[in-house]
This record gives sequence, C-alpha cells and structure tokens, in this order.
Amino acid sequence: MDALNAPALQQVRYDASARVIRLTIDASWALLDVNGVVVRRGYGREIQVRSVRSGMYFVRTVHTTAKVLVK
Repeated sequence: MDALNAPALQQVRYDASARVIRLTIDASWALLDVNGVVVRRGYGREIQVRSVRSGMYFVRTVHTTAKVLVK
C-alpha cells in the first residue's frame, strides 16, 4: 500500500479538564472497559466520558485501538 492509499493515522488524546477523548478524524468508535465490555459507542471526533468511572479504557476504531486512562 503506498502513502496515497494508506489509511489516515488515528490519534487518540484524553483531555482531562474537559473529560473528553479526542480523535484526529471522524470515525466510528467504541469505548471498552478493561474486561472488553463496550461502555459506549458512537461516531465523531469526541467521546464524552463525564459519566464513566475513572480507570483504564480502550478506544477502538477501524484504524486503531488505544489505551486511555480516564481520571
């Protein structure tokens, strides 16, 4: 696969002050707890995590899976 046809790299960042997980591109996503249970799912660039407990989560998109510590 060449650079022109490669999927965009998906970056995942946690904004602790806003309690939001931000994605670099619009994507379908799932937020999973450490046991692999889907806590939330949706589409877009932001995942609101105000209503989830603090702890370790995984954000899964078509392009990547990233580990996020929600505080």
